Amino acid sequence: MDDGCELVMVRTQNPRVERGLVDALDELKGDGRITDYIMHREVCKGVFGRMLTMMIPESMHKPTNRLYRSLLEYKNGDCFEISAYVRTPAMDEKERKERDERDRCSGFDVGSMCY
Repeated sequence: MDDGCELVMVRTQNPRVERGLVDALDELKGDGRITDYIMHREVCKGVFGRMLTMMIPESMHKPTNRLYRSLLEYKNGDCFEISAYVRTPAMDEKERKERDERDRCSGFDVGSMCY
Protein backbone atom coordinates (compact mmCIF):
# COMPACT_ATOMS: atom_id res chain seq x y z
CA MET A 1 0.00 0.00 0.00
CA ASP A 2 3.03 2.28 0.31
CA ASP A 3 3.09 2.80 -3.45
CA GLY A 4 -0.41 4.33 -3.50
CA CYS A 5 -2.19 1.20 -4.68
CA GLU A 6 -5.95 1.57 -4.30
CA LEU A 7 -7.09 -1.76 -5.76
CA VAL A 8 -5.89 -5.30 -5.13
CA MET A 9 -7.27 -8.06 -7.36
CA VAL A 10 -6.78 -11.80 -7.31
CA ARG A 11 -8.38 -14.84 -8.95
CA THR A 12 -8.45 -17.99 -6.89
CA GLN A 13 -10.12 -21.32 -6.22
CA ASN A 14 -8.56 -21.43 -2.79
CA PRO A 15 -10.32 -19.97 0.27
CA ARG A 16 -6.92 -19.74 1.99
CA VAL A 17 -5.89 -17.09 -0.54
CA GLU A 18 -8.95 -15.01 0.30
CA ARG A 19 -8.41 -15.43 4.04
CA GLY A 20 -4.76 -14.46 3.62
CA LEU A 21 -5.80 -11.30 1.80
CA VAL A 22 -8.32 -10.44 4.52
CA ASP A 23 -5.73 -11.08 7.24
CA ALA A 24 -3.14 -8.90 5.46
CA LEU A 25 -5.61 -6.04 4.94
CA ASP A 26 -6.77 -6.27 8.56
CA GLU A 27 -3.13 -6.07 9.68
CA LEU A 28 -2.50 -3.02 7.48
CA LYS A 29 -5.62 -1.39 8.89
CA GLY A 30 -4.54 -2.19 12.45
CA ASP A 31 -1.12 -0.63 11.76
CA GLY A 32 -2.76 2.50 10.33
CA ARG A 33 -1.22 2.00 6.88
CA ILE A 34 -4.74 1.85 5.42
CA THR A 35 -7.89 3.34 6.91
CA ASP A 36 -10.43 0.95 5.41
CA TYR A 37 -11.16 -1.52 2.64
CA ILE A 38 -14.14 -3.03 0.85
CA MET A 39 -13.97 -6.45 -0.76
CA HIS A 40 -16.04 -7.65 -3.69
CA ARG A 41 -16.15 -11.27 -4.83
CA GLU A 42 -17.41 -12.48 -8.22
CA VAL A 43 -17.61 -16.00 -9.67
CA CYS A 44 -15.69 -16.41 -12.92
CA LYS A 45 -16.80 -19.53 -14.77
CA GLY A 46 -14.19 -21.84 -16.31
CA VAL A 47 -11.24 -19.45 -16.03
CA PHE A 48 -8.69 -22.12 -15.13
CA GLY A 49 -10.26 -24.92 -17.21
CA ARG A 50 -9.76 -27.42 -14.39
CA MET A 51 -9.31 -27.79 -10.67
CA LEU A 52 -5.83 -26.53 -9.77
CA THR A 53 -5.29 -28.78 -6.75
CA MET A 54 -5.68 -32.51 -6.15
CA MET A 55 -8.25 -31.91 -3.39
CA ILE A 56 -10.67 -29.06 -2.76
CA PRO A 57 -8.71 -26.62 -0.58
CA GLU A 58 -10.08 -25.39 2.73
CA SER A 59 -9.21 -22.58 5.09
CA MET A 60 -9.67 -22.42 8.85
CA HIS A 61 -12.72 -20.17 8.23
CA LYS A 62 -15.72 -22.49 7.74
CA PRO A 63 -18.14 -19.86 6.29
CA THR A 64 -15.63 -19.07 3.53
CA ASN A 65 -15.18 -22.79 2.81
CA ARG A 66 -18.96 -23.25 2.51
CA LEU A 67 -19.22 -20.30 0.15
CA TYR A 68 -16.49 -21.65 -2.12
CA ARG A 69 -17.97 -25.15 -2.18
CA SER A 70 -21.48 -23.88 -2.88
CA LEU A 71 -20.63 -21.46 -5.71
CA LEU A 72 -17.60 -22.89 -7.53
CA GLU A 73 -17.55 -25.84 -9.91
CA TYR A 74 -13.92 -26.73 -9.24
CA LYS A 75 -13.67 -29.41 -11.93
CA ASN A 76 -14.74 -26.85 -14.55
CA GLY A 77 -12.07 -24.37 -13.46
CA ASP A 78 -14.38 -21.83 -11.81
CA CYS A 79 -12.77 -19.30 -9.52
CA PHE A 80 -13.53 -16.17 -7.58
CA GLU A 81 -12.20 -12.82 -8.72
CA ILE A 82 -11.69 -10.85 -5.54
CA SER A 83 -11.30 -7.08 -5.63
CA ALA A 84 -10.24 -5.16 -2.54
CA TYR A 85 -10.72 -1.40 -2.73
CA VAL A 86 -8.36 0.21 -0.24
CA ARG A 87 -8.45 3.64 1.45
CA THR A 88 -5.18 5.09 2.67
CA PRO A 89 -4.51 7.90 5.16
CA ALA A 90 -3.17 9.98 2.24
CA MET A 91 -6.49 9.60 0.41
CA ASP A 92 -8.40 10.64 3.53
CA GLU A 93 -6.13 13.68 4.00
CA LYS A 94 -6.53 14.74 0.37
CA GLU A 95 -10.34 14.51 0.63
CA ARG A 96 -10.28 16.45 3.91
CA LYS A 97 -8.26 19.25 2.32
CA GLU A 98 -10.58 19.38 -0.71
CA ARG A 99 -13.64 19.45 1.55
CA ASP A 100 -12.11 22.20 3.72
CA GLU A 101 -11.35 24.25 0.61
CA ARG A 102 -14.92 23.82 -0.70
CA ASP A 103 -16.34 24.78 2.70
CA ARG A 104 -14.03 27.80 2.89
CA CYS A 105 -15.04 28.95 -0.58
CA SER A 106 -18.76 28.23 -0.36
CA GLY A 107 -19.53 30.99 2.13
CA PHE A 108 -17.44 33.83 0.72
CA ASP A 109 -18.68 37.42 0.81
CA VAL A 110 -18.27 40.15 -1.81
CA GLY A 111 -14.81 41.07 -0.54
CA SER A 112 -13.31 37.56 -0.66
CA MET A 113 -12.45 35.33 -3.57
CA CYS A 114 -11.35 31.71 -3.89
CA TYR A 115 -9.47 30.32 -6.84
